[in-house]
This record gives sequence, structure tokens and C-alpha cells, in this order.
Amino acid sequence: MKSHEFQLTPRDLVGLVGPTLVVVLVAMGLLQAARHWRCLPPPPLSLNPDLTMLAHQARASRQRDPAEIVLVGDSTCLMGVDAGQLSRELPRHDPALSLALIIGLDLKVYGGVLRTFAATNPGQVRAAVLLLTPQKLAAGNHSEDEVAAWQTIDATMATGWGDLSPTTETDWLGRKLLRENLLAHVLDTPLRGSGAEYFGFSSQIDHYLTAHRGSLLDFGTFALPRRRQHLDYQLAPGFEAESRAFRSLLPAGTRLYIGLTPGPRSAAAPDDRVRRNELLRQWNVWMQADALLTNLPTTLADAGFAKSGHLNGRGQAELTTALARELAPLLEPKTGPPGK
Repeated sequence: MKSHEFQLTPRDLVGLVGPTLVVVLVAMGLLQAARHWRCLPPPPLSLNPDLTMLAHQARASRQRDPAEIVLVGDSTCLMGVDAGQLSRELPRHDPALSLALIIGLDLKVYGGVLRTFAATNPGQVRAAVLLLTPQKLAAGNHSEDEVAAWQTIDATMATGWGDLSPTTETDWLGRKLLRENLLAHVLDTPLRGSGAEYFGFSSQIDHYLTAHRGSLLDFGTFALPRRRQHLDYQLAPGFEAESRAFRSLLPAGTRLYIGLTPGPRSAAAPDDRVRRNELLRQWNVWMQADALLTNLPTTLADAGFAKSGHLNGRGQAELTTALARELAPLLEPKTGPPGK
């Protein structure tokens, strides 16, 4: 026995589904039109946690800022030096800013972000500090994919419009536009892995970078590898082109100081300082820096390193103090008769 029976004609189905379908089609059309005419806000910096830092540095290079000392380099510079602490520990409290990036980018990118900042703040940058891990000099290469990602991010920050997470998928329904250009501005992106407990959401990485003058922090404690590793102090021949490209991008009137970031003490060898300083002198044939930072430590205690191999908070504070001590006499105004 059937208690109820419904019979829907095609016309009834159209009456039920039609209004909803019309709304969806209109919304799709509006999203695509807004995309075409660039009426949607760009995706927020916090959309992709892996790109948040790069987007922040690209944006910071285009903002007015009082910095007279600019730090550039790979992630060992980004995580190894706190630019705010550096300013506080310099005798004249010279304002400093970190525009450090990642190891997968080449020196031409580092020089480009420095030049962009100098152009935004003309006649202001007195000194540039380039800090790299020795592994960067030994490898002498970079990632084309990461350079391409940086170029996309940098162009987005320059124009105020772009796609921080490009995809080859066709987005006819506008789901990606809705998610990234609209909803991402009100729904934050949670973090996973290292730093998740401290930062919580990727937007907090951006806030931290702003509060700490472009410097970031890594967490945890270094785990001693099963097989002892030694620090690699070699200079790849292919690094010459990158080095000369960076030097050519140095803003006029800016002094250049170059150095290498320290490794864990468990990887130390008795002649590390000698080999490190010789490597700096070899590199400087191409860089023509105003001074080599030869008094920075070659190693720090293992407890000052995070699991990733970057410095943690303890190591960062120690290296920043050492850098301030090294830079202090170099930043003193030159005195004496003209030409001396």
C-alpha cells in the first residue's frame, strides 16, 4: 500500500531547480566579469602559508620605511638575524630592515629586492648586509620554479593584482575566485607543522614579519645526525655570474658587507675559521664588498638551532648580537680630510 505518491513533470522540475540555477549562473557571470575587469580584491598574503613570507618581503620592498641598513640573503639570514634587535644593539640605533628570502632564489633576486627598496626610499640606504649559508656558495645553483613563483608574487605586489597560487585548471564556476579573492579575506588559513603552535594562522606570520622588521623565527632543537657532518666551504664556479649580477644591482652610495651564517658546533672542524675566511676572500673577487664580516662565528651551540637547521630564538639572539658588534665600527661616519 502506498501512502503518498508524487508525480513531477519536467515543468515542475524546472520550477523547482530553475530559480536556483539562475542565481548560480548569474553569480558565475558576475565573478567572471569582476575578474575580467579586475574588480575583485587580490588574494590576501595569508592565503598560502608557503608564500606568505615571500609576499610580505615583496610588499615591504615597495613601502616607505626609515631603514638605513638592509639585510638580504637566504633563509639563514631571514631566521638568523632579528633586524629590530640589531637596531637596538647598534650604538647609533641605525634603523634596519630584513628583506631576506630563501635559498632557492638567486643573488639577482636578492639584489633586485634591495634595489626596489632603495628606489622606493631614495638616498636612504647606507649599508646592505648580505648573509648566506656556506651551502649556497658551494652549490652555486637555484630553483627555476622558485624563481618563477617569486616573479609572480613580486609582480602581484607591484600591480596590486595577480594570482599567488596559479593553477592550470579552468575555473568556469568561479570557485577559485570565490575562495581566494573573497572568502580568504574573512576566513584565515590555519598552519601545520613547525611554528603552528606559536603562530596559529598564516596571517600571524605576516604580522610577525612586520613587528620584527622582516625577520622570522624557527622553532625546536637541532637533532644530532647519526653520521657527523662537516661544514662545506667551497665556491662553485657557476656562482660568479650571480655574484656579479648582485653587485651590479647595488644602489649607488650603498656600502656592501658580506658574511656567512654559522653552522652547528657538532659539525665544526679545527680549521673552519681559516677556510671560511678564505672562502669569503675568494667570493669577494666577484662581489667587491666594502668589508668582509670575518668576525662572525663560524659555529654556534647545537641548542641554538631548530630541527630544520635554521637558528632558533636562542641562536638568533646570539648571532644578531655578534653582527651588531661587527657592524658597529663599519657604520661609523668617516672622519678626516676630504679624500682620506
